Order: sequence, then structure tokens, then C-alpha cells
Amino acid sequence: MSRVYHVQAVVMRRRNLAETDKIVTLFTRERGKLSAVAKGARRPQSRIAGATEPPTFVRAFMAVGQNLDLVTQCEVKEAFPHLRTDYDRLTYCNYLLELADTLLEERLPQPELFDLLLSALYLLNGGADPLPLVTAFSLQAAEDAGFGPSLDERVRCHEPISRGLGGYSVGLGGALCRVCRPSVKDAIRFPVSALDTAKQLLELDLPAVAKLTWPEREVRGLLRILRRHTEYRTEKKLKSAEFLEALQLKEKSATDTADEV
Repeated sequence: MSRVYHVQAVVMRRRNLAETDKIVTLFTRERGKLSAVAKGARRPQSRIAGATEPPTFVRAFMAVGQNLDLVTQCEVKEAFPHLRTDYDRLTYCNYLLELADTLLEERLPQPELFDLLLSALYLLNGGADPLPLVTAFSLQAAEDAGFGPSLDERVRCHEPISRGLGGYSVGLGGALCRVCRPSVKDAIRFPVSALDTAKQLLELDLPAVAKLTWPEREVRGLLRILRRHTEYRTEKKLKSAEFLEALQLKEKSATDTADEV
């Protein structure tokens, strides 16, 4: 079996190792998520210094190591420069990367999720509205992972959604009717209009999502629900969500002020 291989990869995380090395977490299309050592990558003259910083899309040449594999060479395919210089877009980007990281298991290939993440990064870097894009990614990634929210049937009484909607339960993983809602402790408001928006964001591919205009308040609420939905099922807190919610509060404040003028 060959001890060298190459992969398409998105650099999701990095941390320092010793004085000049890095440990990078790569989401590879061919081999799933893996951690690898990038020797000498913190030296200023290193050829792989920039290529091993998130977020970067690379073709990485790897060697099998005793504990961790080694990054021997990187060819940068896209550096996503606008995500590095725009704080707001970087905040959304970090959320995307952490969410994908949370959904991945070590060395389990998930090419559909890889393609979805890569598409989201390209669109975000290209100027697409971050809020509906990241919300659509969250919905579609949860669906791909096998725990997408129930949007066609009420999760407690199992009646069709079309017969009325009263709320949403994170614990039960879907919509509730008006009769069931009072007896569910974690029930939160979830209007029919938000349900319709969620279905559209789930069904459309990301480039199509990026071309349309979406109701900001509903999409912001959906993203908040989806974060809680994912955290409940993965039992992992998304640390970047705190920064994202602070950014959204700033955006909401700016929108409210503009509406008053």
C-alpha cells in the first residue's frame, strides 16, 4: 500500500506544534476529516505557510505518518481572500467551518457535504448574502447527516403540517401544532411563513439561494433554531455561534435604525 497520496481539502483549523510546525485539520473529499502535521509551516519562508491557514481550498500531497499523517506539499486552489479581510464574512465563514467540523467523523468520506461546504465558501467569498446562505447550508448539512428537522409532519401528533402549525421543538426535532405546543416544554414560536422559507432553503441548491432575496427576520430566526437543533443532536456547543449572534444583533440594530429614518 502506498504511503503517499494526494487529496482535495479545505483547511478548517490549525494549531501550533513545537516552534515551527502546525497541526492542521483538513476536510478532504476523498478521505473525510483528518489531522496532519505541516512541518516547518510556521517559518516565514515556508512554501506551505499560507496554504495551511483556514479557510483555504488546496490540493494537498500527504505522507502516511506513525501517528499523524504529514503534509508534504500544498497547491492552493482558492485562498478566499475576501473571507480573510472582511470581519463579518469571516465570522460567517468560521461558523460554517465549525459546523462542518462538528458533523464530521474522522476519516469517513462525505463528498456531498464537502461539495456543499466548498460551494458555500465560494459564494460567501463572492459576495452572496451570508445569512440565507449559511442558513441553507445548516439545513442541508443536517439533512445530509441524517437529522434534518421534520418539516412535513408535526413531530408530536404526527399530523400533516398542512393542518396547522403552532411552534417548533428542538428536543423533538420539528414542528408542533397549536394543540400540542402548550404541553412541550421547549416549544418556541415557528410561524407558517418560516416553515415555507425553511422548505425552500432546503430544496434549492446554494447558488440558487444566493440569487434570491429572503425575509431577514425569518431567516435569522431559522438559523438560531438550526444551531440549537444541531447542538442538541451532536451534543457539541458551537463556539463560533456567540460571535455570529453578536454580529447579527449589530446587523439587526443597523436595519432597525435604517427603517426608522
